[in-house]
Amino acid sequence: MRPSLRWLPLAWLAACGPQPAGGTSATAGDATSTSGAASTSTTSGEPTTSTGTTPGTGTPDTSSLPPLPDLPCEVVCTGGFIEPVDLPAQECDIWTQDCPAGQKCVPYSPDGTPTWTAEGCFPVVADPVALGEPCTFEVSPVSGLDNCDVGAMCWDGDGDEQYHCAPLCTGTGDALTCPPGYYCATYWEQLTVCEQPTCDPLKQDCPDPEELCVPNIYAWEDWCLPDDSELDGQLHEPCASETDCDKGLACVWTEFAGVECVGDTGCCEPFCELGVDTCPGVGQECAPWFDITDVGVCRLP
Repeated sequence: MRPSLRWLPLAWLAACGPQPAGGTSATAGDATSTSGAASTSTTSGEPTTSTGTTPGTGTPDTSSLPPLPDLPCEVVCTGGFIEPVDLPAQECDIWTQDCPAGQKCVPYSPDGTPTWTAEGCFPVVADPVALGEPCTFEVSPVSGLDNCDVGAMCWDGDGDEQYHCAPLCTGTGDALTCPPGYYCATYWEQLTVCEQPTCDPLKQDCPDPEELCVPNIYAWEDWCLPDDSELDGQLHEPCASETDCDKGLACVWTEFAGVECVGDTGCCEPFCELGVDTCPGVGQECAPWFDITDVGVCRLP
């Protein structure tokens, strides 16, 4: 039995109050979370909650995942479900890649439903695609059959049907890791994928100058968010969602934000460089934004 994951917040604060954050969306949640049960963050400092499973069922909540590609139904589905791949996939452990030589352990759907609910061994193609390169899959994205190498899967990280070989998280439930430049996005136990941020919260370098760069661990969406709020909260000013704060500021739970915070839900506090930047609030420190080790936020310890 695999050790359970410590599920942490995934939903945007905009959806907060109290809105979920489990199987996908996220205001930066801790990438090493708990095994799919719903939980509310009390230690991370950001006002967001998470639900990794459908309440009372133990089934991954896929309501906020993007739709699968518009594949021709006469080829790949019957009654709205993707046909199961006719392969007796051997069970395996994605985090340790314990499949026989020539095979890899990847998430897949054993019953044809359009979500990744199991882990199985599948053959590696003769000339696999490198990490970050465009990839292809057979039948559907959940079939387990693609042309990526061991330790990777064909993944559409932004929900735009642009599939690339993404590394799978490795390690243990308490310490999942990724290659440099990636972070571990934990959707649920069978789906832990390394993703690449598309902007730098310290530089606020989104291609669209009207967008905000906010780390979004579990969300299918980009880190660049449309500024859909009329507020441009300044330092220590009240906020209830990420887009309530001005560029370079994160919305942090009131109890963690700082003694200057008077917001009912949270206050705008600056992103910071870990080990380098000092923080403006009394007693604040530059702490990791959940499990993203190269992004920090000023908050109380």
